[in-house]
Amino acid sequence: MKLAAIDLGSNAARLLVVKVTVKPGSNADWKALEYIRVPIRLGDDVFVHGQVGPARSKQLLQTMQGFASLIRAFEVDHAMACATSALREASNGPALVKEIKAQTGLDLDLISGAMEAELLYMAQRSLAGPSDRIMTMDVGGGSTEISLLNGSSLVTSRSFQLGAVRILDRTDREQDWKELKDFIKKQVLEHAPTHFYGSGGNINKIFDLLKTKKGEPCTYKTLEKFYEQISACTLDERVKLFALNEDRADVIVPACRLFLWVMKHAEINRLTNSKLGLKEGIIMALMNRYMGIEMPSVHDWAPGPLSDTTRLSTAE
Repeated sequence: MKLAAIDLGSNAARLLVVKVTVKPGSNADWKALEYIRVPIRLGDDVFVHGQVGPARSKQLLQTMQGFASLIRAFEVDHAMACATSALREASNGPALVKEIKAQTGLDLDLISGAMEAELLYMAQRSLAGPSDRIMTMDVGGGSTEISLLNGSSLVTSRSFQLGAVRILDRTDREQDWKELKDFIKKQVLEHAPTHFYGSGGNINKIFDLLKTKKGEPCTYKTLEKFYEQISACTLDERVKLFALNEDRADVIVPACRLFLWVMKHAEINRLTNSKLGLKEGIIMALMNRYMGIEMPSVHDWAPGPLSDTTRLSTAE
């Protein structure tokens, strides 16, 4: 079976197409057929002005049209598209969802922070061994989701309105930092994680730049040294010295700062890159719904309308 996940974040839109196979007596597995990222940066409009402007609205529609065409071209059986903090906070978000549906046939779900955390949990629950106490943290453009696990069982999860684009645009609020600090004090320190996993495009890139081996953690001191080095550079210097795209060169600094802030307050010294994010969680949700592969759900959440390719319009 072929499945597709669309993750429309505050910094970029992502499409992941996979082929899932299930062998008798073994777990389901998937192979990525295509992955595309488009840096629309919806958060720059929404977090400052409260809505998506005309230029980015046009780029968003063109991107969704391209994604819908690729879903058809790969003959995907089932697809699911989710939009996170930027579009769910935009005053014209519902109107854009309707326009995307009319022009592409895609049903775009404006998911809540709690649902985003749930989908991330679906992706990351496999990281934990039976006796592990896990903390996961996904830093997006507009929000950060943290989950605490005992083994593969979820203890609690929270979504905070703190993200790399929001911090970069200086639209982060003191109360959100306080809520995160209180959560760490009341929940994380008591949980005493044995493993800390990070996810998101920025931490992926940070680990690439650190040349960290697969599965190998980096220490707080290593991450702090990297932050001091990269934050001392101008945007142009980051692009040239670290071979970064401009849309990554600016947000990587506040994202790194956020990870360090959490590690310091949570008294955690080692961070591992999970490489599992929202798009993988969406694939897991589709496997649950269409292949009968059960996934636990603390929110008793069932996916909303999904975009079957058989229902996609032929509008170009």
